[in-house]
Amino acid sequence: MMQKDLPLVTVGIPTYNRPAGLERTLQCILKQTYTNLEIIVSDNCSTDANVLPLLQKYAASDNRLRFYIQEQNISIVPNFQFLLNKATGEYFMWAADDDYWDENFIEVCVNGLEENKAAVLAIGDVKIVNLANEQQDTSLRTGFMQNNLYSRLFHWIRSDGETKYIFCGVYRSSAVKNIPFHNNWGGDHMFLLEAITKGKFLYIPGKTNFYYFRGGSSTTSERIKKAFNIKSKYFYTEGYVLRYAWYHFRFHHLSLLQKTGLFFTNSAGLLFNKEKILYYALIKKPFMDIKRFIIHKISGSAKHKPTYNQDGLTTLHNNGFMNEPDFIKAEKAGAATGSWSHVHWRVHTILWAANQCINVPGDFVECGTNKGGFARSIIEYVDLAKAGKNFYLLDTFEGLSEKLLTEAEKAAGKKEHFANVYKDCYEEVLQTFAAFPFVKIIKGTVPDTLEKVASEKIAFLSVDMNSVIPEIAALNYFWGKLSKGGMIVLDDYAYVTCDLQYKAHNDWAKEKGIKILTLPTGQGLIVK
Repeated sequence: MMQKDLPLVTVGIPTYNRPAGLERTLQCILKQTYTNLEIIVSDNCSTDANVLPLLQKYAASDNRLRFYIQEQNISIVPNFQFLLNKATGEYFMWAADDDYWDENFIEVCVNGLEENKAAVLAIGDVKIVNLANEQQDTSLRTGFMQNNLYSRLFHWIRSDGETKYIFCGVYRSSAVKNIPFHNNWGGDHMFLLEAITKGKFLYIPGKTNFYYFRGGSSTTSERIKKAFNIKSKYFYTEGYVLRYAWYHFRFHHLSLLQKTGLFFTNSAGLLFNKEKILYYALIKKPFMDIKRFIIHKISGSAKHKPTYNQDGLTTLHNNGFMNEPDFIKAEKAGAATGSWSHVHWRVHTILWAANQCINVPGDFVECGTNKGGFARSIIEYVDLAKAGKNFYLLDTFEGLSEKLLTEAEKAAGKKEHFANVYKDCYEEVLQTFAAFPFVKIIKGTVPDTLEKVASEKIAFLSVDMNSVIPEIAALNYFWGKLSKGGMIVLDDYAYVTCDLQYKAHNDWAKEKGIKILTLPTGQGLIVK
């Protein structure tokens, strides 16, 4: 069969002020092994004078291509919707002007859809490409091919954040033509949510690749708000949590009974999505609270009652350290900074490690200081000045840096979760440690500030930055400098809500051929 006799595929290319990216996209699409294409470009009123001549050149050289110039900028999503409305092909795909594809991408996806008539969307493997042109694999699911509507929706809602790249696949036009694509943050997820109620999603591994560029208009909260004209500061929760629960009630192709069933299905999916805060707030934490309550009731009627019940730790064991004068003094000094309260056993752990390292060659480093509670306790507990050691404190002193959050952490709402936890405290920290000349305060993001630690040997390292990228960067940088007998305390290693860090720390340790000691406080301990 001649390719012209095969189903027509419309490729919609939205573009704005990126002539270089647009040209690469055009070249990728024009080189596809599947040739029965309708290629439509919608220029969103670019101000770059190079865009129009480029479009005219390619349109003149290939009659499959036509383009439209918007009279004014209509925003990102309406530009995508414009292309879908103009499409006449049996199949359709969006091709952004900063992504690229293997030459057989469309062919593989169309063949998959032709063989699986119940599927409304197909995609191959997805590679993430960063600004340095480095590639990273993703982990798409081989399914969402369940026949049962509720099962399909449940698995979709509870799946991880990588599934959003499925949006960039090839669609069966008849299934998605009438799906609204709303101009708000999370609009692509809502589009996919309705699409998956109409049919299965097909992932075809090992045959072709789609290369997604990460670094466009959605890299920061401010750029997101500007791009989508967002006013609400709760846009993340509204987009990824609330809308999932009720959005399907507007689907005309479903009965009221189906919509009601999906309400409970979607709610369950959200609760069991471990990347969402709801999982921890409504499932894991209550379960742990109930467990602690039961333990407390059982032990209360027994001979021995709990000796300690705070900060996620309940035990019957001896906590005599809490009555030691040097500990009491150090804990009070740390708590006075306003960093925390009622974390005595965690403080005890980090003080023990610091004390063990006082005679180990090298300086002390803390990555993730915030108001300085742990550092202030350590200074009160061990005589760093007498030991001739510097104590380097590294932090942004204003909370998490969104640019250093992984996609999984963003999807889990980590930035929003800590938004009201950390405030600008730099001046406050300077005042707290002004009386200690051996303390070196370094403001900025890790890994950017690591080289400012002017020490070739490190005796003690505390890591508490609440996110994977800076913590692994710190471990990599200081591991070679850590003296034999030196220690690393990972504050968030096994703490509730920190599964992503737990996995990253364990992967790092495996590469180094070492094991991390899991402590009941949630901390992790490494001794070199």
